[in-house]
Amino acid sequence: MIITPPLNCVSTSTEECTSTDTGCNSKTSRHAYCIMAHNEPEVLKILVGLIDDTRNDIYIMVDKKVDISIFRDVSAQHSKLVWCKNRTNVYWGHVSQIRNELNLFKEAHQGGDYSYYHLLSGVDLPIKSQNFIHEFFSRYNGSEFISISHSNNVPAIIEQKLKYYKVLSRYYRRPSRVITGVARRIRNFSERIQNLIGYQRSYPWAEVQYGSNWVSVTQKFIDYLIFNERLILKTFKGTYCPDEVYKQTLAFYSDFVDRLSELGNMRAIDWERGKPYVWKVSDLNELMSSRAIFARKFDINSAKIIKEQFLKEKI
Repeated sequence: MIITPPLNCVSTSTEECTSTDTGCNSKTSRHAYCIMAHNEPEVLKILVGLIDDTRNDIYIMVDKKVDISIFRDVSAQHSKLVWCKNRTNVYWGHVSQIRNELNLFKEAHQGGDYSYYHLLSGVDLPIKSQNFIHEFFSRYNGSEFISISHSNNVPAIIEQKLKYYKVLSRYYRRPSRVITGVARRIRNFSERIQNLIGYQRSYPWAEVQYGSNWVSVTQKFIDYLIFNERLILKTFKGTYCPDEVYKQTLAFYSDFVDRLSELGNMRAIDWERGKPYVWKVSDLNELMSSRAIFARKFDINSAKIIKEQFLKEKI
């Protein structure tokens, strides 16, 4: 059973917030930036520089398989910067991704009370100023910025990822093609057997919801996830890419459904041109004119241009 903590009455205003709007009170707002990193130290350095603000605390969780010393040049001058200690060996598509996220959220949660927690990867960047970001989230205070997809192919995606128990899922993406190939053959054989005997997984919800794993959520929603950690890990063990469903599903089947923002997760992520697309220098105008607040993903060349744009505009 999932237990939802009580929600206080919060503002649900949907008026547009601008950086000059005096109705946005961001003076008392504190944000936790929760970053998962495993490569591209130079991009992470730029990311930290762009969110380095006295109103923010920054928590970085580095994949345990990675030598953390590659990030030795990453530092902050104004924010509290915490390198999370409870690191996990993270495998793409595996439940370890959820465990990693929850460990990151828990460490940030212990650091203080925050109006919002922003889950980012180490190759994401903000495409709005910190003043805009704080004013925006102050205006929409209490809303949960979680993307839930309603496209026609969602049922097929959920069936592929969640219908059967996924054996050896931690080996589906390995540098060795031999290991990956063997793991996938075993998985396919296992699923055929499960199908023949009529087995399929069941979940404590009518339908599992699906969307981007990158979110901006309130302290209360983080409380809710941490409270239900054991159930989350138990339920999604042996599934494929569960990080794309657990936050959506728990929000949808709880009191938080009324707080889900129609604006989605406020991320610019392009799945049409890539998996996802790596933003290029030529995309600068598209990004800066987007209503999104964060974008992913970047390489060092495009990240430098975003940084220079912020410096040029002094925002």
